Amino acid sequence: LSGVTDMTHWTFDEQFPVIIKRLTDTLADGGGSWDKVQRATFLLHHEEKLDHLRESFAKAVSAKIPSLDYTFVGTRQGKRLEIELTAKLV
Repeated sequence: LSGVTDMTHWTFDEQFPVIIKRLTDTLADGGGSWDKVQRATFLLHHEEKLDHLRESFAKAVSAKIPSLDYTFVGTRQGKRLEIELTAKLV
C-alpha cells in the first residue's frame, strides 16, 4: 500500500485514525491483516514529533512489524502523515 494519507483533517491527531482505518480496511480487503505487514514506512511532517507517532502507532497496532522506517518531510496540502506498507498476503 503506498501513500495512504488524509487531507480532510488538519491535525496529526485527526489524520492518524483515518489513515490507520484506511490501511486496516485495505489490508482486510486483500485478505490480510497487520500481522502480515513486513514493513511500514512513515513520512512524517517535519513539525510533528516522532515520539508521538511511535506512541500513537503502538496503541493502534499491536502486530510486531519487522521493519519500521521514519522520514521527516515537508509536505503540501496539509498532510501531517503518510504511511506506506508492504505486506505478505500469500
